[in-house]
Amino acid sequence: MDVPRKSGRHRRLIRWSIVGFVVTAGVVAWVTGLRRLQPAAPEVERATLWIGTVRRGPMLRQVRGLGTLVPEESMIVPAAAEGRVHRIRVRPGTPVSADTVILELGNSELEVAAVDAEFQLQ
Repeated sequence: MDVPRKSGRHRRLIRWSIVGFVVTAGVVAWVTGLRRLQPAAPEVERATLWIGTVRRGPMLRQVRGLGTLVPEESMIVPAAAEGRVHRIRVRPGTPVSADTVILELGNSELEVAAVDAEFQLQ
């Protein structure tokens, strides 16, 4: 005659409790690891990148856009007399020295006075 085991049900309960605890601990560890991850860098197509070697030298940059380019510094060059601009010899942005002629002015009153002075001298 067979005797029913009294401890079989108890062992299955312990086994399932341990398996449940291990699975729960694994899920908690997995969720904690996912929460600590930093966001991944965005992906970029290789065709949009400029790949090269870093070199020392001037960095030229061209920018296109609407608007007006305003200089950081502007200097006013005074003239000895009033006049009208006849010719611009040097454009903005060109390096100049103390003896560089920037533009030519003309004043009809001064020209007439110079001709009168030459006539009186003769």
